[in-house]
Amino acid sequence: MDISPAPDTEDSTQQYQPVPAFKDRSSLLIVFGAVQIILGALCALFIPLMLLGVVVSRNAGAPSAPLSSHLVAVVIYFGIAVSFIWLGVGSIQCRRWAHALTLIASWIGLISGISITIVFTAVLPVSFLAGMHAANNQNAGVSTGVMAAILTFMIVIFAVCLIGIPTAFVIFYSRRNVLETCRRRDPVERWTDRCPLPVLAACVLFISGAVYSLFFGITTPIFPFFGKYITGIPAGIVFVFFAALDFFLAWAVFRRKIFAWWLAVCVIGIRIISYAITFERRNILEAYSRLGWSSASIQMLRQNPIARSGVIQWWGLGVSLIFLGYLIYLKKYFKPAGPSEIVSSDNTSAPLPAS
Repeated sequence: MDISPAPDTEDSTQQYQPVPAFKDRSSLLIVFGAVQIILGALCALFIPLMLLGVVVSRNAGAPSAPLSSHLVAVVIYFGIAVSFIWLGVGSIQCRRWAHALTLIASWIGLISGISITIVFTAVLPVSFLAGMHAANNQNAGVSTGVMAAILTFMIVIFAVCLIGIPTAFVIFYSRRNVLETCRRRDPVERWTDRCPLPVLAACVLFISGAVYSLFFGITTPIFPFFGKYITGIPAGIVFVFFAALDFFLAWAVFRRKIFAWWLAVCVIGIRIISYAITFERRNILEAYSRLGWSSASIQMLRQNPIARSGVIQWWGLGVSLIFLGYLIYLKKYFKPAGPSEIVSSDNTSAPLPAS
């Protein structure tokens, strides 16, 4: 017969509640955070190297794009570098927000890396062979085996950097022990806790798209609009408008407003239709010529199979289709509150008290 005394107070009852076992992963969080900081430093290093390449190319008399067009790449590298370092520091400190945003960024990087690697595997050999043909007069002195080895090495590097590294981050930050470590070492509720991770990922994508549109509209104002390319100041105004719209959508989607979901789906759908019609009817090289690019630069693009085929534009359209499908999937998170529910300040639904 059991004669152990039963707890008679609320405190003692709570004392006997089992605590889920977990393994502290703070040491590994420091390691992965350090890796992120190193990756951020490497991205920052690409900026002066890229600018140095542009200067050397111009001094050598080689045709190149206007300097303003390189600003977009500088902003992208700078943004990625800052994000890596910021998230790395947060991961070392075991912050909740760093865990959530790193997991989101890792998934975005993995999906983008897979698509980019597939595209590069398909078009890189054609572009590489064309470049070797022009530089070496029908590949004189370069054997097919050497070119195949170089291409294979480049594709492997792409796969490791764009697929292998994000996969490792996704696997690590998806583990329950890692999440529990951040929760216990950072017990304060953070803003990332107020929104489901899938919805928060859409907000991150909207903000990233807004920043990209803003700088692209300033540096390279070319906007595909239902069968034609708008250029110059009108295109810049359109880009600024869509940047503001994306910022608004990021805010409204974070709050899980049902109208924000409908607006996002409609806006992305209209963009996809506009892009598809324009890519089918027009060549973007014509738009570059209207921006004041030199004839030598245009000719250089025409000789590039990737630029001539428009594969980058169609790849971007495919990414937009994937994003549209993802938004449709998120519909379940935007169910409006019923008459028996109220929405609390942290965007979670709570039932009304019984009378």
